[in-house]
Amino acid sequence: MREKGEIARQRTRAAEILRAHKAQLAERWMEKIHLLTREKGPEGLAEERALEEGAQELVEMLLARLEGKNPDADVSAFYHIVLEGREHRVRLADLAYVLLELKSVAKQTVFENLDDELAAFRVSRLVDDTVEALLRKSADVYELTAEADDQTSRQRLQEIYSAWDIEEALQLR
Repeated sequence: MREKGEIARQRTRAAEILRAHKAQLAERWMEKIHLLTREKGPEGLAEERALEEGAQELVEMLLARLEGKNPDADVSAFYHIVLEGREHRVRLADLAYVLLELKSVAKQTVFENLDDELAAFRVSRLVDDTVEALLRKSADVYELTAEADDQTSRQRLQEIYSAWDIEEALQLR
């Protein structure tokens, strides 16, 4: 029981540090996103815009999860990020890269702002676990949206084939 209380305090501490340095965290993170998208040339600009729009939501999700707030409450925001990303051809690998860079920058922020190295390590492990949970969630959401896209495509193809069949039947009359 005592151990759970300590973990809760560490989670709260991690969220406090990251909230206090949120602007610095976001700035560093966006630099990493720029590196990813600039490598892709002009098509990377659409990805960058989509990722920038979702960046604040991802940071808020990370903080909410660290604080132990209801982890399922952020699902709709996460769906929005993934769907927006898919619309702009953001691959799952790119989303994973973005989340891993968020983890890296968040851990760097924690280590810079906690004097006790052991406490910083413990807190950074909580950041690791939280971002890894987001990675798993992103893969699940991405897979679900891909399945939905496939079903929609199949339905559209079926409608087209049905229309062709009807058109052909009418022409034969």
